[in-house]
Amino acid sequence: MAGGTTAPFGIDTTVPSTARMYDWRLGGHDNFAADRAAALAVSEAATEAQLMAVENRKFLRRAVRYLAAEAGNTQFLDIGTGLPTQGNVHQVAQDIDPAARVVYVDNDYCKSGCTHAQGRSGCLRRTRGAPVKKHVTRCKRWGRQAGYEPAGADTAEPGIVVPGWMR
Repeated sequence: MAGGTTAPFGIDTTVPSTARMYDWRLGGHDNFAADRAAALAVSEAATEAQLMAVENRKFLRRAVRYLAAEAGNTQFLDIGTGLPTQGNVHQVAQDIDPAARVVYVDNDYCKSGCTHAQGRSGCLRRTRGAPVKKHVTRCKRWGRQAGYEPAGADTAEPGIVVPGWMR
């Protein structure tokens, strides 16, 4: 996508996506002209939109850093993960503990971690987790259905749920 030049299969680049608008606000490259135009239109109505996106991402990083460093959590379930951008959950958690595990869940496979966990330089091995394409209201056992055990979460250990509204 880099700057909106090449569309992945099945994506209508003429229809804006809130995930790609958010990506653009954070300086990412996974967005298209329609996303940027829509984000600018939102900014005209809500001038604080850019600041909100940046501060929201900073909060996510602080929360994950605290939970990994201070509380000692090593497992994270990121629900409604959105597109990968700078400072993803696994990157922040693994800066603290390289053994930390993250499972990315979204109802859109392109946001459920395929790009978090597979498409970015073999990231699946580094995340020690897996992408799961499920809607949060329709799946009781993401892990078992995704088959990520044991590479993903250890169901005998506690984990942290990172809701999509945190970003």
